Amino acid sequence: MNDLHTDPDIGENVAFPFTSRDKSLANEFLASEGLQKYEFLCFHDRTDNYKLVQSEIVGSKYLVSEHFEQARNTSLELLYPCAELMLTKGMQSVRMGACPDQPVTIGYINDYASNRSNQDDFSDLALMNYCKFFVGPNSGLWLFARTFNRPTCLVNVFPWPWINVPMARDSVVVPKKLWHTSEKRYLTIKEMTEMETRFSWKRLYDNSFFKSLSVEVIENSAEEICGAVTELNDRLDGNWAGPDYRVADFLTEQNMGHRSKAYISAFFVEQNKDVFTH
Repeated sequence: MNDLHTDPDIGENVAFPFTSRDKSLANEFLASEGLQKYEFLCFHDRTDNYKLVQSEIVGSKYLVSEHFEQARNTSLELLYPCAELMLTKGMQSVRMGACPDQPVTIGYINDYASNRSNQDDFSDLALMNYCKFFVGPNSGLWLFARTFNRPTCLVNVFPWPWINVPMARDSVVVPKKLWHTSEKRYLTIKEMTEMETRFSWKRLYDNSFFKSLSVEVIENSAEEICGAVTELNDRLDGNWAGPDYRVADFLTEQNMGHRSKAYISAFFVEQNKDVFTH
């Protein structure tokens, strides 16, 4: 797993390629959903609900710090503008995930997460294998995108850059900003990356430790998410004419993802100059 997170050459091939029968079944499923291969994106909005449901099955130890869990979430409504924007480019949006706590209220989004059968795991794999790219936070679901070597737009990434930094060049990252509650300012990217050298991110499971940092985790705006998704889509289509802000440019060898070939969203960097000062 550490190699997956730190080696940019791992994952260039599909880890579990579909057999001929798998491909046939996947084609039938996509047709039933009105989807064309590589002409749709998959997205995930993360809430606490999945872990709450699982804790009832495996016990309360499945839950960790409420502050940490909430800091990793992504609001469904903030992804609606992204889906609308991609529709203008001829791409459908499919919501993925398990145990969503609310249905999609927009007709042009395929709410697969709300309609899926709990036993229908193959359809999850078919969607991820044949999507153009995946959009969502760094929850466990995004690792399916890595498994199938799909391009990834990770938004609302936290903790960042400690875990799950994409390594592939066809990936765009948007970290959550950290507001210092006592100093009344955002932490710079340098201050955020230096945290990795001072403590393990797993200490954030402890509510009291989390509070001691005096930081408020700020969710990405809809505009920031749209900016990142537009960049990745343009990069994949060979139409990107903007600047390249490589994740690696902001990390040191002490950071786990320092060899990443991914990019930080140019829109995010340019809209948050105070965060990216050196």
